[in-house]
Amino acid sequence: LNYVDLDVIGMVQNQNGEVMTSFRGPSRIKLASQQLVYANKIRLDSRFDLAPGLYSVSISVGNPVRRRIGFHQRGLHLPKVYPRLALSSLFLGRTDEMIPVRENDDFTVRDIHIFPSAARKFTAEEQLVYLFDIYRPKQEDGFSENCELRLRTELYHRGKLVTALPPEPLDFPGGEEAMPRLKLARYLKLAGLVPGRYLLKAHVEDPLHNLIRTIQTSFDVE
Repeated sequence: LNYVDLDVIGMVQNQNGEVMTSFRGPSRIKLASQQLVYANKIRLDSRFDLAPGLYSVSISVGNPVRRRIGFHQRGLHLPKVYPRLALSSLFLGRTDEMIPVRENDDFTVRDIHIFPSAARKFTAEEQLVYLFDIYRPKQEDGFSENCELRLRTELYHRGKLVTALPPEPLDFPGGEEAMPRLKLARYLKLAGLVPGRYLLKAHVEDPLHNLIRTIQTSFDVE
């Protein structure tokens, strides 16, 4: 077969249990599309707008042919956006040169397509990719057009620091090339890591204005 039939239903609730939005996936998916399929995994996209707050995202996936149903639920925290320096959530995934690059895709950076991992499970032989956005400070708040930022990345296992990458200066151009956000993607080698759960932290610092923002997420090495 070059397609699969799925019943995909999703729901987003706020911290009071109220349903904020719901979504459905396509009922038939072509497996020949490399933009969706990678290593026996299928990528489905759904977009919706939410205000800052705490949410719960529930997804049910059923196969009507084999009569199987899978269910997954994950918490979602959308913090208020800082007017001076703000970061998006931290996404983890893999790269594959065989996947065609899609224009205006949130998971494409410099002609590299990133296949996000919902399970966040990797092996020590893989090279993980982490991705996030940096939002430009407002110039009316006294910031210059060019932002002098730097990135620090840390990896923890069982509360202990196992990897700390050297600080990296970030180029956030101003003038005619100014953008409202900077899309950032970096590789992280997992070779030599023992199996278990790890915590990845990304710190973005603005030394000139004494600002620092930190985002983090966990993943498993099998």
